[in-house]
Amino acid sequence: MIGKKHLLILSLTGCLLQQAAGQSVAFNERFDTFGQMLVQDGWAVELAQDSGILAIHMSYFNEAPWQYLLTTVSRHTPSGELISVAHSPLAMYSTYCGWANCTALTAGGGVVVGGSTYHPGDIQRAALIFFDNTGAFDTMMEYQPDQYGWIGRQARQTPDGGFVLCGETTSTGYVDGFLLKTNPQGELEWVQTYGGPSYRDFVMTVDLSPDGGYYLGGQKELSPFSFDPWVLRVDSLGEIIWDNTYGSPFDDGPNAHLTTMADGLPIFAGGLATSSAARNVPCLVKITSNGDVAWERRYGEAIANTTLFAVKEIAPGGDLIAAGQHYLSNVQVNSMRSGTLLRTTSEGDSLWMRFYHYHDADVAQGRGTLRDVLPTPDGGFIAVGTASSTPIHDQDLWLVKVDEYGCLVPGCNIITGMETQITNLREALKVWPNPVVQGGTVQMELQLPENFKPEGTLRLSVVGSDGRLVREQPVQGTTGPFPLSLGEGPGVRPGLYHLHLSDNTRWISGAKLVVE
Repeated sequence: MIGKKHLLILSLTGCLLQQAAGQSVAFNERFDTFGQMLVQDGWAVELAQDSGILAIHMSYFNEAPWQYLLTTVSRHTPSGELISVAHSPLAMYSTYCGWANCTALTAGGGVVVGGSTYHPGDIQRAALIFFDNTGAFDTMMEYQPDQYGWIGRQARQTPDGGFVLCGETTSTGYVDGFLLKTNPQGELEWVQTYGGPSYRDFVMTVDLSPDGGYYLGGQKELSPFSFDPWVLRVDSLGEIIWDNTYGSPFDDGPNAHLTTMADGLPIFAGGLATSSAARNVPCLVKITSNGDVAWERRYGEAIANTTLFAVKEIAPGGDLIAAGQHYLSNVQVNSMRSGTLLRTTSEGDSLWMRFYHYHDADVAQGRGTLRDVLPTPDGGFIAVGTASSTPIHDQDLWLVKVDEYGCLVPGCNIITGMETQITNLREALKVWPNPVVQGGTVQMELQLPENFKPEGTLRLSVVGSDGRLVREQPVQGTTGPFPLSLGEGPGVRPGLYHLHLSDNTRWISGAKLVVE
């Protein structure tokens, strides 16, 4: 991708943007924040007061004599265009922004990031990093309760205006989880650690419980290199009320990424193993007030490294939306990783699950993962993660915006047999004349990359803005022109239509067509 090497910001073939009355905006954007071809990882997303998007990500940055690690916030319009970029101070050397869904909105409309700092020759300190409601850096508070290392993972504001920060520490002689509480000025009030001797225990997420206490989620090592999802309920001073693990008999590597629902009960996203091969099935697990399982749901097949990283309520008591990553198969885990979005009912019953990756002339199967997701005011969803051309290099911030059905172009849910969507081949399908008169013939031209290999027969589907599948025809080859007749069979009435190019398993490209 030669163009990326010279641009401050990369947008793979621009926005995938479709908007009509009653429809949400959808787009796919990939960003090299500082234009230095260094690693960036998208961790969290928040909605700004102006309905814009704040993407929180980790970015490396070169400035002599150091290579810095920065907590970075980019501000975007609702349709994905970049407005500004801000980051933690270079004087801090390295500032790490926690993990998946590491942020929360503050009472003032800004963002608090749970993370940590590292100074040359020093140890890691837990940190709260604050950005204002425009995405500009505000201030940072560091915490080092003793001489050991402390790594922050997620922050929340508390009802008294203070903050809680969770993570892990070696202060106990092992790796244990912790929770610290501050006052509204960010001054430390108390800290508690959690875990047992000999093994490693991690706390990755924290949320408020209805009694003034907190729910914590992470993973607990029960025997060497064998983990279970772990959930704790603690009181207002961090004392344990109960803690339980929720795993299989095998190594359940993914953490319990937890959030509190409107009914006051916790739910966590993660992955559960089905065998000693550590192949995980993405899961959602809702917990009762005393730590029992209210319900557990699993989604799809067991594949190594497949999991969910965040789950949110779309509306209080309503459907759920979750984000994570999915690998193609157990024999190709190093060649294909897709971002995952899952929508379920309030009881965890699946409504749809879709996978997202990209494909261009240089990268035949671009890897991606999604680590956080939010519902948007237009009824769709915005997800943030990382797009990668290779396993460890050329990693960029990735923003994916879809409609209520997980579609990049409206109507993808009408096409059967399709779960995976390639996010950046919109320009591969060209349509003219557009608008076209009723009963006329539309000329189509397809220009897929030379390295693109269809999985079965290509097909073009025409879906009305009212959700009707009105026409479908096979497409021969991956390049060249072909006609689409609107006069054969039932007439296509005037209105807005969405064209979808797909094969047996993937949505590939799309366009809109107006019939007059």
